[in-house]
Amino acid sequence: MIIRILSALLITMSTIFSSIGQIDFQDITYEESLKQAKTTGKNIFIDLRADWCKPYIAMKKTIFQNPNVGDLVNNNYIPLKVDVDYFAGMDLKEQYNVGVLPTVLIINSKGSVQRRLIGQKSAESLIEELDI
Repeated sequence: MIIRILSALLITMSTIFSSIGQIDFQDITYEESLKQAKTTGKNIFIDLRADWCKPYIAMKKTIFQNPNVGDLVNNNYIPLKVDVDYFAGMDLKEQYNVGVLPTVLIINSKGSVQRRLIGQKSAESLIEELDI
């Protein structure tokens, strides 16, 4: 009985601590993110990626879990991840002429690109390029 309780407690704690500091990608559409950008005054951080992309997989496991990156993005942007293998993602990939994955676009509330970050980044370089 005690072992089950301790196991459940450890699983719960590891889940809580693994989510602290990571980028909190919003589960909304691109159109909804534009509306949110208009009301909040924040730009949109769009992570255009594909599940098969090795540089994206590396960034997902490291950089996007980095507390400093998470704090910077969560506090200053509307984080949105878009899989380019699905129709909505294909449309955005074409609309913004994205040829390399992963690509991070910083978009304002009017849909204009403010920054284009191409390829795999380190946490330090991403912070430097995003620092506002």
